[in-house]
Amino acid sequence: MNRCDGRPQCSDKSDEIDCEIILIDEAYYKEILPPGKDGADITYVNVSFSVLTVLKISEVDDLFYIKFRLISEWNDPRLSYKNVKEVSTKNVISDVQRGQIWVPEMVFSNTEEDLNTILDDKAIINIIRNKENLFKISKKDDIENYQIFSGDENTLSLSRVYNVKFICIYGVMFYPFDSQVCYADIILKGNVEDFMKIVPDRMDFPGKQELSQYFIRGYNHCPKVISGKEGIRVEIFLSRRLLGTALTIYLPTILMNIIGHNANYFKAFFFEAVISVNLTVMLVLATMFVSVSESLPKTSYIKMIDVWLLFNLIIPFVEVLMHTYMDLQRDEEAEDGEGVEDEGRVINHHGKPMKVGPEPTDPKLISVSPRDGYDRTLVARKENVQVDALRDYYNSEKITRTVSKKRNLARAQKATLRIIPLIAILFIGAYWLVGYIIHLFPMQLGVIDPVCDL
Repeated sequence: MNRCDGRPQCSDKSDEIDCEIILIDEAYYKEILPPGKDGADITYVNVSFSVLTVLKISEVDDLFYIKFRLISEWNDPRLSYKNVKEVSTKNVISDVQRGQIWVPEMVFSNTEEDLNTILDDKAIINIIRNKENLFKISKKDDIENYQIFSGDENTLSLSRVYNVKFICIYGVMFYPFDSQVCYADIILKGNVEDFMKIVPDRMDFPGKQELSQYFIRGYNHCPKVISGKEGIRVEIFLSRRLLGTALTIYLPTILMNIIGHNANYFKAFFFEAVISVNLTVMLVLATMFVSVSESLPKTSYIKMIDVWLLFNLIIPFVEVLMHTYMDLQRDEEAEDGEGVEDEGRVINHHGKPMKVGPEPTDPKLISVSPRDGYDRTLVARKENVQVDALRDYYNSEKITRTVSKKRNLARAQKATLRIIPLIAILFIGAYWLVGYIIHLFPMQLGVIDPVCDL
């Protein structure tokens, strides 16, 4: 059994001469499909799939680029083998004989160019010896003495490594809580379905399963009718890692809105600064929105990340409107710690406080003073004059508008300082609860619909 093992034992190395392992009959024609095992009408080819490396995942280009080993195993009763060893790696067929026998041809149907399997120098064909160790001894009149193994009982195995870009349509509606199922569809080349079937055999994933954005949650292969032909679908279940997206998108947007909301606690004197801070926050969030959108496929539906970014854009927008409204309520009268001042409003004029107020128009309520031009009747020394002036003042339309503006101002401040943060907190909680449930149970919720059992 040491003959043709790749290591010469004889001094003249004659034990490594004429080591062709396949006995090919003169009537053998490789273009004709081999008959089935034990005379069956259909030949079965067992297909095994081993994912070695995930080279690239591109959601924008809808590509799933992987390196894998494809193993096809079949029996050819027309062939016989000699001196088959128990270790299959020692039964490698030579390059010459590899081109003389029939091998199954398959197509990767979900590729851009419908790539075919290749029989070249990278392909390895060996013989897997039957466990029952059944063989015959060569005839006595043969010059060489060897063991003969039947092609009906011993299996041919074709193995080759491929780097293939498969088409994978990524569903990003629930990004970044999404899960994906990318697949490789394998069918037979030509119209041979009536005489030949491919059967899924083994599948493994010895390569790295922790990827940069995803991790491999499951994988399997199973029979599948593809484009009207019976074939095999290899499915790989991908789930996205949330930490990277949380640190690069969610955390910065939350921090930006916290900064924008802190401006609500500035004094009314810094109205321009409040508006500037919120507009800056909106500009940064809008830039982030565009950047995230460009990194994802263009879709007609709204993604979960779009909902998040739009909500975060609305918050500073609403706060700008609220501050504009509050400033309008201070248009004629200014608010101090207790309520509305009587002597006008203080504004920020190029970094310096400036008091403004309405021009007095009612001569009955105005007593012009050379010093400041403001009404002194309301603080007159004569009690009856002061009482009449106060009565006229509080019964005028002016005080009615002032009280209404004061009330509106208080409501706007409450909405800005309490209601908006409460809505934001409720939205964040509901958003992450729904997203995390979708991330944990994508198949149960129908987010993905795999063909094989993952």
